Amino acid sequence: MNIYNNFQDITRWSKANPYEAHYFKYETNIIFACHNIVDVYQTMSIARSNLDYLEDE
Repeated sequence: MNIYNNFQDITRWSKANPYEAHYFKYETNIIFACHNIVDVYQTMSIARSNLDYLEDE
């Protein structure tokens, strides 16, 4: 069974990663929010991978 079918797709969250040009265009709180979104995305991706490995055993 594929564990990823049980969860909503969150890959679009990775697009929130701010680039150098964004630091001049947006306020600091927006940049921090984008970093937090990407951090949560990476944490959830790692957790999903761990669940997948756990289920395989």
